[in-house]
Amino acid sequence: MTNIRGIKETILMTRKEKGLTQKDMAKKLNISQPAYSYYEKGDKPLPANQLKKVLEILDIEMEQLKELEDPLDTINRSLERIASALEKIEKKM
Repeated sequence: MTNIRGIKETILMTRKEKGLTQKDMAKKLNISQPAYSYYEKGDKPLPANQLKKVLEILDIEMEQLKELEDPLDTINRSLERIASALEKIEKKM
């Protein structure tokens, strides 16, 4: 599952680390600053072609984003392990 929150946070933090404003990013993407703001906040989905440009501008590798794990995936795996352990205990009874 894609971790949208993690992607947004990575883009935001990297942009700030590089000293770029939302206005700078918008200019590089040839869009308005409010439009960029919507994308960065997640109010609107970032089109794939724009995401690619953002990653290039910020020098972020796609692999970095793929490594961001959704917290719900972690919770689901933990619940599966608990359920499995409970099944084993139940079989022993």
